Amino acid sequence: MKSTVAPYQRILYCLRIVTDDGTTLRFAQYPYDITMSNGEVYRSDAGYQFTGVEMGGGFSPATVDLRSFLGIHPSVTEPTIRAGIFDRAKVYVFATDWDNPVEDEEPIAKCLFGKTRLIDDQYIKEMMSLVDLLNSTVGRSFSALCYKEFGGQEAGGCKVDAEALQASFTLTSVTDGFTFADSSLGESDDYYGAGKVWFTTGDNVGVPAQKVKSYTASSGQIVMLEAFPYTPEIGDQGIIEPGCRKRLTEDCKNKFDNVDNHGGFPYVPGTRFLRKAGDK
Repeated sequence: MKSTVAPYQRILYCLRIVTDDGTTLRFAQYPYDITMSNGEVYRSDAGYQFTGVEMGGGFSPATVDLRSFLGIHPSVTEPTIRAGIFDRAKVYVFATDWDNPVEDEEPIAKCLFGKTRLIDDQYIKEMMSLVDLLNSTVGRSFSALCYKEFGGQEAGGCKVDAEALQASFTLTSVTDGFTFADSSLGESDDYYGAGKVWFTTGDNVGVPAQKVKSYTASSGQIVMLEAFPYTPEIGDQGIIEPGCRKRLTEDCKNKFDNVDNHGGFPYVPGTRFLRKAGDK
């Protein structure tokens, strides 16, 4: 049983979002901004709508939907959503008394940001309660490609010092948010393929590292899997980290001399071999 329950006559639903980098956004489903007893302001902006909480007594995860218009809050725009700034963000939903608001007075749910749908100038964000983590698949899988995270230093991890291999860059040309170049980078073709890029200057500072699709040594051209939310400009600086495509020979052996820590199983027979009848 809850220790505190907001009065139903003056109930107010609020939501607090905390991203991985500590940025905190506070929303209230109310015509005006609400100031809590601790001084924190929950913004209204006349655009937020909660679709309610669905919660059962079993292990099915509770779900909450947040609907609003893009751009109402300066931190919630289509580029920031697509860039994954809100991925894995923690969400706290609670009810309180609009006449005497207290933060977290009646906790309703603690969630993680899930799938986002963008419809015209609106976004619908699905949030799943923490019990949804129990539905995650854990354990090792057996495949030809290595299962380890590149640069992981945990016991039994990759053990490559990825941080020591990082390089700084300054953009000398920009095509768009997907494609840009630093002609002085050097290294061989595809050295940075499947690696990561993040910016230390310019409009994309604070955007999570994005994955590299391909790298061309002759021009220093970097092509991303997904575009950065803001088109970089010539002179923008950042960090680029080499990547691993999880292959035994091309990556673990030839690129990083790390065969002893390879986590793939390239010689495990596939289903075609297992289904073979006789000597055919």
